[in-house]
Amino acid sequence: MDASVWAEPWLLLAALVVEACVGYPQWIYRSIRHPVVWMGHAIDTIERSWNKPELTDIARRLLGILTVALVAGSAGFIGYI
Repeated sequence: MDASVWAEPWLLLAALVVEACVGYPQWIYRSIRHPVVWMGHAIDTIERSWNKPELTDIARRLLGILTVALVAGSAGFIGYI
């Protein structure tokens, strides 16, 4: 496996420790929100447009799986960048 994928694992740990100790500052939260809020908003927006009662259960399930893949994939891609 490419070493760049696991480049600086201590950096992730340090970020988690800092956020756990300091929290997410209110001035940042008011300005840009937390990334988890962005993901929740994305899920809500996609669900409102794709989760229609007239669709079959299978179609709704597949669209739900696609929603999770899109949101998680986007978060992973942004994190990788």
